Amino acid sequence: LERPAPFDRYDVGIANPPFVHAEAFFRKMLAECRIVVALLPLAFAASRGRLAFHRQHPSDLYVLADRPSFTGDGKTDSNDCAWFVFGLTEGGRWQVLASTPEEA
Repeated sequence: LERPAPFDRYDVGIANPPFVHAEAFFRKMLAECRIVVALLPLAFAASRGRLAFHRQHPSDLYVLADRPSFTGDGKTDSNDCAWFVFGLTEGGRWQVLASTPEEA
């Protein structure tokens, strides 16, 4: 968040920002990138405090059917996650992605 803005806008920015700072990351990335993609808990979409942000910057949501594991041991927490995509379309679309096949 502290680095200077680039000379020119990036085509795409991809992030997995800390939830508590996600809106600040989005604001910076939206100023620096034409398309922004971020993996976050689905709860980021549901907040009265972020309502103005979502109305100003509508995103498309790609909800993961399976909760991801961030620990390397396959265990998951209780957070459903989604890819939030800004700038690819006008926003407002959402879909649930296919489930990840079980390994044989």
